Amino acid sequence: MINILINTKNVYSKHAIKQLVLESVATDEDISFQDSYTQYNIAQAHIIFTEMEPGEIFLCHDELKYRTNKSLLFILQEKKNEYLPTELTNCTKNCFFIYKADSIPAIRNKINAHINEFRATENEEAIAAETISCINCPCKSITHAQSKVVHALSLGLNQMEIAHELKINYKTVYSHKKNVMHDFK
Repeated sequence: MINILINTKNVYSKHAIKQLVLESVATDEDISFQDSYTQYNIAQAHIIFTEMEPGEIFLCHDELKYRTNKSLLFILQEKKNEYLPTELTNCTKNCFFIYKADSIPAIRNKINAHINEFRATENEEAIAAETISCINCPCKSITHAQSKVVHALSLGLNQMEIAHELKINYKTVYSHKKNVMHDFK
């Protein structure tokens, strides 16, 4: 039985992933699809598909620490970004990126190749199924002030409006925004 967890809000993406996985896996195997992103389902999943915004890859994903180190993690993103392996958090190391802008055959080939590799190594005793450790994780965080500015930006406020609402100088808002954009690419 192969347990596959799909965590995306887009119903069409979820359906497309299911179809691509079904095309990649032989029909004689039992496949279980889950969409409830819980600690138990993450721990039981052999393959996880999740969606992340640019920069979100650098944040701590506490729920992903429950996945085993031998499970496959596919991260769906809008556009291609280059990340160094040392920049990724422990829970997202060894993940595979799927870009929504890629062609369907390219996405299918990527999923197929990694699933076939996973199935080939699935029965090897050398790979222990341990959970991910948060010790020495390079995850990034933002300050409380930066969080306020980011939230205000997400609401559509411009820098002057944010400065007025938070009662800070507009240059401080600019500085917080610049630092967050730099840290999270």
